[in-house]
Amino acid sequence: MVTTAVILAAGRGKRLNAISQHIPKGLLVIEKKSIIEESIDKLLAAGITNIQIGAGYKEEKLKFLEQKYPGTHFTVNRHFSTSGNLYTLLLMKEQIKEDFLLLESDIIYEKRALREILDDSHPDVILASDLSQSGDEFFIESNDNHLFKKMKKQSSLLSRIDGEFVGISKISYPSFKLLCQLGKKMFENDPMIDYEEVLNQTAKHSPFFMKKVQDLAWCEIDNEEHLKRATLDVYPRIKEKDISL
Repeated sequence: MVTTAVILAAGRGKRLNAISQHIPKGLLVIEKKSIIEESIDKLLAAGITNIQIGAGYKEEKLKFLEQKYPGTHFTVNRHFSTSGNLYTLLLMKEQIKEDFLLLESDIIYEKRALREILDDSHPDVILASDLSQSGDEFFIESNDNHLFKKMKKQSSLLSRIDGEFVGISKISYPSFKLLCQLGKKMFENDPMIDYEEVLNQTAKHSPFFMKKVQDLAWCEIDNEEHLKRATLDVYPRIKEKDISL
């Protein structure tokens, strides 16, 4: 049973301009609660007891989470402005010693997302949805057995599109060790690289299952348009769906 979650929360969120100028993106508030608190509450309800947060930009403003949520721990990326989210994950290597969920701090999602990925019997899972048409998506290509092949933001780089990456993955400890091994080499060539590119390489050696959930309500918040869509459309649907569970 997976009881650990890793939340990547080091980035600045420059495309949100003044909205996130003084706070990490995870502290954006939708209906009285920050999106990272919403995520943590759902993780705890799903049985997660160990939450590792990779912080960076304005990391001191996230520290209250350690007091509010026992079992929450921080790793700080001091080089967040000159590195991608892969580096944050690599810094957390010593804190991760078991299978875990990997999430990004700037997503909102319904409870069903966690239930589907945690209940899946495959040790390594990439959570996918229908195409959102929201812009800035990671498109996923899988094979006929739903095994993940790769994800790209440019759909033209894929042979076919089988889903959209939700920003939630389940990673076994053996696959994480391989990811770190491959990621260290890739980081040396490109410090700004993100973990998604390393997942593409890891999946060539360790199979990841693409778990596609139909009609999943979720949203990544990268810019002001995303925030507007999240507030007016996606979050109301999430609340409605969560009540029915």
